[in-house]
Amino acid sequence: MVGAVKLFTYYLNLTNDIDGLINMACKTETGPKYLASDLIRAIAGTWICLPPEKFSFMDVFGKVPGHPHIVERQLGTAMLDMMFTGREIKTYIPVEEVAKKFKTHFPELSSNIDTLLQGELERIEQKLSLFHFRIAHVLQLAEQNTDGKTYMADEEAFLYYDGDSVALTEAQELKIKMVAYAINRFFTDVNADLFKKVLYMQPIEYLKRVFAGYVYEKQNLVLTEEAWQRVVEIDDIHVMRVILAKLIIDDISETDDHKVESDFRKAMLENKKIIEKIIAYMDDEQAMNEVESFIDKN
Repeated sequence: MVGAVKLFTYYLNLTNDIDGLINMACKTETGPKYLASDLIRAIAGTWICLPPEKFSFMDVFGKVPGHPHIVERQLGTAMLDMMFTGREIKTYIPVEEVAKKFKTHFPELSSNIDTLLQGELERIEQKLSLFHFRIAHVLQLAEQNTDGKTYMADEEAFLYYDGDSVALTEAQELKIKMVAYAINRFFTDVNADLFKKVLYMQPIEYLKRVFAGYVYEKQNLVLTEEAWQRVVEIDDIHVMRVILAKLIIDDISETDDHKVESDFRKAMLENKKIIEKIIAYMDDEQAMNEVESFIDKN
């Protein structure tokens, strides 16, 4: 029924015509001949009679203009569509008006129509309320959005950061500084001599082949075509060394935050702004001292 609800949603967005939908879905000889009770549930599932303020919080999951359609976001969007089939509704008709139209078409069900509609709406509202509770941390970040700045949860913040409309929180900035600090330490660590021979004694094309091996075989990252193309076009060997150093560090480090690091690696490779910030912080003595102080205190 999910597919049908999506079609009904598109139809209602275009026409706002409950009567026409009832005729097509239930009464037309060549139509699907839905049971009235099934159509009532389906139309409730389009959220057309749900006040928009009940689900406006879901706008936080809208596509960020100008940024990549990564696989994870596409899968997440598909899951949201399955869980909340009406989230694309753009129109609103009060439930009383929807009920009245159904009673006109199906007078024999008049006593049950209100109950069916209200029952479905209550179920949807309960589901939305639970989801709202579960994503409270995401909404709190969204509430920080001021002066045209957008704040996001870590995975998306690093992926979509652009230095302009999408900003980073202090904690997210610190994460980037800590990555820069770790790479600096790696470059100066005598125990990393073997890796440094690879990084400093080989040409950039060799480093790119090593990079591909890490991405495919070691870390199973799925990157967009744009990310791969950016790597192909890198002509600054220092940038390539920094990228590869991060991959090596993650590969040899023991951490309980595997997903966090995987998300950051992906964002680093998809978003060149993150690499630029890492390199800038590596050369920023004050930022590196800040990380050292943070480590000492923790």
